[in-house]
Amino acid sequence: MKKKIIFVDIDNTLMDYRKEIPKSAIEGIKRCREKGHLVFICTGRSRVMVPDKPVLNIGFDGIVAACGAYCEIQGKTFLDELIPDKIMEETICLLREEGMGGIFEGTSCLLYDEETVDKIKEDKFLGFLKKELGNRFLSLQERQRQKKKWMVNKVSFSMVGGGFEGLKEPLDKFYKEIRHDYHTVELVPRNFSKGTGIEFVCKKMGIDIEDTIAIGDSMNDYEMIQGAGVGIAMGNGSQAIKQCADYVTKPMGEDGLYKALEYFGLL
Repeated sequence: MKKKIIFVDIDNTLMDYRKEIPKSAIEGIKRCREKGHLVFICTGRSRVMVPDKPVLNIGFDGIVAACGAYCEIQGKTFLDELIPDKIMEETICLLREEGMGGIFEGTSCLLYDEETVDKIKEDKFLGFLKKELGNRFLSLQERQRQKKKWMVNKVSFSMVGGGFEGLKEPLDKFYKEIRHDYHTVELVPRNFSKGTGIEFVCKKMGIDIEDTIAIGDSMNDYEMIQGAGVGIAMGNGSQAIKQCADYVTKPMGEDGLYKALEYFGLL
């Protein structure tokens, strides 16, 4: 078989909320690489949120993170698109006006706003981030006190308990809004997506987009599943993702990733 490049989402595709990865998924990725195929992580998480364990220690050829705003190939960073300071200031003001606490996601750290952190509804999630990241999870204000730039790729926040109706100028010209079934909103620079991330990798590596395979489950996977040579939706994925995919595999907990790789003869 001609060498393929496979892009795999993390959450609910490779790994569940307990940070557990099916043994079959690990075996499938290793066998793909042994066959000469390339396997990349392609995630909405910013780079700092892609853990060495249990994810990267499996072995990958690169990472597309922050919904395409960051790209790393064989350990070297080729793309790290940052939100301009003026847009950041407008975004902070918007979330304060809406009474919503945002998470500002960058390559080296995650940031929150001290003025709205008490309004974030998902307190358990904040605790999880602090536990996971330690001093890489800090406030916008602390980052400024350190006299360091914000360096943010994307923004996310929860609509639970809020009345957010959507972005207005000038933010709607800069961001693309991704709404998930579980009330989370991601704000991604408009010219970036997991789909553009795949295109960037292919161009850098001289690989035809027709030789790509993308596997995911949620709305931020839409462009990569539509744009890849073969788009695969997990059985536990959203209905919209299943409808745009070329193939729907079993749910993650039923060895869906392995079975998809097997179905397309990649093992």
